[in-house]
Amino acid sequence: MSIGERAYVGPGVFFDLAEPITIETEVVLAPQVRLLTHGGVGDRLLEAYLPRRSGALTLKKGCWIGTGAILLSGITVGEGAVVGAGAVVTADVPAYTVVAGVPARMVRKLREGEEADGNCN
Repeated sequence: MSIGERAYVGPGVFFDLAEPITIETEVVLAPQVRLLTHGGVGDRLLEAYLPRRSGALTLKKGCWIGTGAILLSGITVGEGAVVGAGAVVTADVPAYTVVAGVPARMVRKLREGEEADGNCN
């Protein structure tokens, strides 16, 4: 795991370190965020249907991950992107994009340098 300068990690953040996690400069992880780098049922009946999935997580410069968000394996959150509170991120988030919901979907695009208004509805 690597954490860049001026990154903030809120209380109760969970890091699943089965694969690498890269947190670049000025990233904000609000409380109770979960960063998952692998998932699967293990050596069980459903393994044939739900094989193990794993992959590194990358959080690019200045992105903001809202309270209680869950990021699944193999995800890259782009520079300046915003993940709304409680979102479940199952795919890459482009730079300067706001996503929210379960599963996370694009809410709006931000222009470089524009600040989000904090409302992901």
